[in-house]
Amino acid sequence: MTLLVLTATSEIGRIHGSQSVADRYQQHYGPIGNYALNSYDATRMLPSAIEWSAGEVAEFPRSGC
Repeated sequence: MTLLVLTATSEIGRIHGSQSVADRYQQHYGPIGNYALNSYDATRMLPSAIEWSAGEVAEFPRSGC
C-alpha cells in the first residue's frame, strides 16, 4: 500500500512571520491540518478586501491582516 501525502502550504518557518502565525493558530484552534493556514490567512484578509472594494480604504493592505 502506498501513502501519498500532499501539502498545501510551505514549511512553517520558511516564510518570514509564518512561525508566529502558526503559533497563534495552534493556541486558538489546535493542531494545524492540511489547508488550515491557507484558510486562516484568507479568512483574515476577507474584511480588508471588502473594505478596499467598497472604497473605504485607499490601498489594499499587504500585511498586518
